[in-house]
Amino acid sequence: SPRKYRFQEDRDMNSELASGPEERLSVLRDVLFSSQSDRHPKCLKELDGFDERAIPIWRELLSHSRTAIRLHAVERLGRFGGSAQVALPELVYLLASKEVTLRRAAKAALENVEPNWSQSSLALPACETLVQDLSKPGLDSHLAVPILASFGEAAVPILIEGLGDFDQDLKQMFCAKTLGEVGPAAASAAPTLMEAFSRGATHVRLESVIAFRKIHLDAPPIVNALAKSITEERDVDLEVRLEVVKTLATVMDGTAASRIIVWQLVDNRDEVVNTASDCLVQIGSPAVPVLRDLLVVCDVLHENQLERVRNLLRQWGILSTRVYENESNRRSQQGFASKMVLIEDAYESKTTVVVEAIWKLAKRSAVQILARMGPVAHEALPDLISLNDTDDALTRVAVAEALGTIAPDDSRVLGRLDPLLDEKTQSIREAAIGALKNCAPFLQHLPEFQAMLSPMIEGLDSSRGESLERHLSDFGPSILNELLNEAREQGLYSPKRVIRERSSRILGAIGTRLSANDGDPAMIESIKQALLRVIESDQNGFVQNAAQESLDKIKAAVGSQDKSDL
Repeated sequence: SPRKYRFQEDRDMNSELASGPEERLSVLRDVLFSSQSDRHPKCLKELDGFDERAIPIWRELLSHSRTAIRLHAVERLGRFGGSAQVALPELVYLLASKEVTLRRAAKAALENVEPNWSQSSLALPACETLVQDLSKPGLDSHLAVPILASFGEAAVPILIEGLGDFDQDLKQMFCAKTLGEVGPAAASAAPTLMEAFSRGATHVRLESVIAFRKIHLDAPPIVNALAKSITEERDVDLEVRLEVVKTLATVMDGTAASRIIVWQLVDNRDEVVNTASDCLVQIGSPAVPVLRDLLVVCDVLHENQLERVRNLLRQWGILSTRVYENESNRRSQQGFASKMVLIEDAYESKTTVVVEAIWKLAKRSAVQILARMGPVAHEALPDLISLNDTDDALTRVAVAEALGTIAPDDSRVLGRLDPLLDEKTQSIREAAIGALKNCAPFLQHLPEFQAMLSPMIEGLDSSRGESLERHLSDFGPSILNELLNEAREQGLYSPKRVIRERSSRILGAIGTRLSANDGDPAMIESIKQALLRVIESDQNGFVQNAAQESLDKIKAAVGSQDKSDL
């Protein structure tokens, strides 16, 4: 046949191409798709000489088995500019190729052919091809996601169809991920995403949950399914649980979301507790009443009043009646409902150790979350002040930190911090001192505040004197009255050498900071005069040296400030 004769190796190439343009293009195409690789370079060179009439062949060559020929075709189509728009689907597809050189060449070619290719209807067929080939060799599915998402709402029907293919879970996963990247424009995918979340593999469920959040789907069936997955389902995958918590915090009403998320604080996995904590902080003030109720629940459990807890939780809508009324279902629940069954059984059998351990952690987490919220959680101050925290040192640390961030300007805080300053555990004392420092700018004028400083100054002579010196230096001017109180013989006038020495250094640190920051000149001068009196009158060389070093630092700080002004 003529085709067979055309490929005979003894046929002279030049004479073979001596026919008309259409025939020549046909010959070149056949040779390039043949196995005669030694003839390909000459054919490509010949094909380069053709105008737009060669575009269909170049387009076909984008699917050639040889990377070099595909690359040559991409570059050649890019030179045609807008005339090569017919090849947009193939060029867009190559943006997700695993071949780096092809991806770069396709991107450069598209900039010449159609920079806004995602808005062109001619490029839309690429979506269908990409979705069909997701997870197949030769295509980088992770790169395909942003390409598909760039088409926006136009790609949604194709993605929905791919998401419904339950025989290919990887395709489902990438379709769900892409729908999430499309955002609110993909709201029509809600039913299919819901089905994928209910029936799909773990990785499909994970991407479906993330898509719910990014699309901001908050329909009651979706929210209820998500809530049920972390409160009743057995063995929910950890990553799925974390994403469900984040999604509920984003799409739901703050108070309603908090009532569900708060139960993750009784989980024994740090990742779950940390994620729930972050989400409750993100929700902010709507979560505060729920956290306050949780503190009440924790203390009630501590008091062994389970019936009161049941009533409170039923008011929140967390516990279904059948958990308690239907014996066959009592142990079929997961999440918080099962925790409550465990608590009920534990109290009936008097084995409260495990139960109290669970709720001790929940109580501590709630306090830590309130501390992170800061002044937003001010309404929880009465609960923190009255909280029963005698059973856990870490909870007392959290309470101290919370008091210093939630209400540093409320005098009620001082009464709660006072006993914590005398704790034997260093971490509790440190937290209480830190909270007191936060209160200093607001409450330093109160006698109660000054009275709390005196024992700390007296403690400079103790084994924790070095730590106290560091902390008291950070109190600033609020501590000057106590350090310079000659009548009460404390600070610089203490009969104890170590206290006078440390007080001198504290004054030096405060004065240096004031001088460097252009503080009150009268206050700086009073500190300098006090240190001069120590140098002149104190009989102990250690104290004199400490005072002299402090005075030199203050003068140096003033000098450096003056030079800076000049």
